[in-house]
Parts: sequence; structure tokens; C-alpha cells
Amino acid sequence: MIKIALVMQICFTLTQTCLPPIKSVELYDTHKDCSLAGYKNAYIIIESRPNSEVNKQKAMITFWCLEEKVENT
Repeated sequence: MIKIALVMQICFTLTQTCLPPIKSVELYDTHKDCSLAGYKNAYIIIESRPNSEVNKQKAMITFWCLEEKVENT
């Protein structure tokens, strides 16, 4: 069976650096579900950071969805 994993990464445009990507524990049934979760989580992450940090470092979230083969349980 194929499931979809969300991978997220926070990057800082000012310094042109990114933190290591983090793969979610939750797996999604469809690419659409994964994409919607990525946008929702990106919003939550940016919203939770201090305005000064986001604005000064020009923080942004990138994400992608990866297909994974999982065993039927």
C-alpha cells in the first residue's frame, strides 16, 4: 500500500540557510491531503514565531510530499 509522508523545512532567506527537514509521523492517503496539511502546518509554524524573527530573518516554510510503501497491518 502507498501512503504519503509530509516533509517540512524552515528556511531563512536573509542568511540563505535552512534547518534540516522534518518528516511527519502521520501518513496521508492522498497527495491532496498531504498538501493541505503542509499549508496548514506551515501557517501554524510561521504564526507561532515572533514577528520580529519572521520579518528580520525572512523565515519561510517549504514542504513536500513523499510516497512511501507501507506494509498492510
